[in-house]
Amino acid sequence: MSDTEESSQPSMTKPEVGKNFITKILTAEDLNPEGLDSISREEEREINKDRSEHFKNRVNHSLEKINKLEELVGIDGLTKLDNRLSFDTKLSDEFARSSRYGHNLSLVMIDIDNFKRINDTYGHQVGDLVLQKISALLQKQIRSQIDVAARYGGEELALILPETTEINAEYLGNRIREIVENQKISLPDGREISVTITMGISNGVKPDKSIVNSPEEMIASADQALYIGKKIRGGEKTKNQVVSATSITTDELMNLQNLKPAT
Repeated sequence: MSDTEESSQPSMTKPEVGKNFITKILTAEDLNPEGLDSISREEEREINKDRSEHFKNRVNHSLEKINKLEELVGIDGLTKLDNRLSFDTKLSDEFARSSRYGHNLSLVMIDIDNFKRINDTYGHQVGDLVLQKISALLQKQIRSQIDVAARYGGEELALILPETTEINAEYLGNRIREIVENQKISLPDGREISVTITMGISNGVKPDKSIVNSPEEMIASADQALYIGKKIRGGEKTKNQVVSATSITTDELMNLQNLKPAT
């Protein structure tokens, strides 16, 4: 490695200069190539020990940076929730686990109502703020180290709820929905706005009452429930509600097939 390459490497502390620094990174043989007799074994061990510690610190520092990068890869930069890649991985793992052991698993898909109107009226920075506020609220309402809150895409969020029945997922969903509805979001200019959310829940059963056989089918099932809540159920008062896939009626399912995804 050249002097230029060596100096470009990260260091835990401010580098030392001069003879002391050279002594720490060279072996006893490097210091005295013509003979080791003038250096005691004790001094040789100390020199090599210091050199080993130096490189050990550099390796540890590099590992810390790698771990940090791996963590950042799984986190959405805006909301600080799990990103889509992390969501897909964790849902796949939890689905496999629930299928193997027969445990409950609920998936909640969440959409911020009228989000395009928020962006058009107040600007995209306010839209980002709304996403951040709701994401922070989700993190506070779920079980740490057990449940997963993720940004699925755009203004659509998701919750992976292991060991959670459909009824308990509905209870949690409605609690979060009510908190969001009653919460005022303060804007930078001093104004306040209110927003609502709609949720679709799947607990492993499709709207047609058949069993989901993959994580992708579970997402589709929860999405169907979400669209029912956004566009069909409630007549003129759609949105701002929680809909489970098993509660969807045949008529709602037929109407759903004629709709495009809700925006």
